[in-house]
Amino acid sequence: MLRRAVVLAGLAGSIVSIATGCGTRTLDIGIFPSATTTDAGDAQQDSPGVNVPGPSQTIVVSYFRIGLTTRDGTASDDAWKDYGFDLDGVCTTAADSKTSDNTCQRAPSSKDDVLTDGDDCIDNNFGSQLVTFIREIQPTAEDTLASGIKGGGVTLALRIDDLAPSGADASAPGALFASKVEGSAAKLDGTDVFDVDSSSVEGGDLSKPVATLTGSVSIVGGARTWSGRADLLALPAVFIAGASGTIPIRDARIDVDLDTMRGTVGGFAMLADVQTVVGLLLANQGVCPGNAIYDTVTATVSQSVDMPEALPQDTTKACVALSIGLGLEVVNATLGKTYPTPTPAPDPCATP
Repeated sequence: MLRRAVVLAGLAGSIVSIATGCGTRTLDIGIFPSATTTDAGDAQQDSPGVNVPGPSQTIVVSYFRIGLTTRDGTASDDAWKDYGFDLDGVCTTAADSKTSDNTCQRAPSSKDDVLTDGDDCIDNNFGSQLVTFIREIQPTAEDTLASGIKGGGVTLALRIDDLAPSGADASAPGALFASKVEGSAAKLDGTDVFDVDSSSVEGGDLSKPVATLTGSVSIVGGARTWSGRADLLALPAVFIAGASGTIPIRDARIDVDLDTMRGTVGGFAMLADVQTVVGLLLANQGVCPGNAIYDTVTATVSQSVDMPEALPQDTTKACVALSIGLGLEVVNATLGKTYPTPTPAPDPCATP
């Protein structure tokens, strides 16, 4: 029990500390720009020195709901069920999970229900399996992240380009950036200027983002919703402590209700990339490969996979990836200048 408590404390403390700007380390698992759509149009100034095609809107994440609370802020063990997307097109019940029916084959020795979906067939094993660690030791982790963003910590910025001022829009591409408020504190009232980590763009040019999505705006239930997609997205790891850089997310999807300013990001990451993240979190707590706690935690992560290497499903093959879903609350902002990527802290587990 004591050993497990130490692990939980380490993971929770690591994840919630990213927004304070402390202990940054490079998540060195690659940058994978995906295809983007560029439409003809009159160039408009989005921020000083940045030209983009047509009108644009920049929003930043003010609150990440990682699965501890529902959209209205109520603490719930089942909050994760509402965050993410039906990635594989299969509604997997607990009974289906036990036999891996119509899905990839669950990991040996994993829990019988590990493949069970959330509401409306949502795939989110990050929420169902890993957020449990955080909940047990730091139930206010989401609030801590939000406080860090207000205090000048790094968050996620989304710029939507070539955006029609109202109604549906067949083509409105998006770009993601790791960013932090210009100055020491964010008002989060639409007046903030957010500077961009130089690793999020090519050559310091904000018109050349690394992480891009094809996008469109549709009217869903009377709400104007922007939807972005990318086969492979370099998602800035701004919600993970001990890591700057990106996480390669496959079948990445982002939806944002432009009226309520709430959204969702989801996709799936290969096990090796998830293990890299977890390894960095453990290393920041002085827990290194070969340590019994390290081996136990990484084994647990390995047993949490629920997605194949690629979609559609090949039901004869093993699950090798982990689905991810996060709820977002966003506010309007303006992009400013780029700033140098912070120097990574030394690897605590590196051999002298």
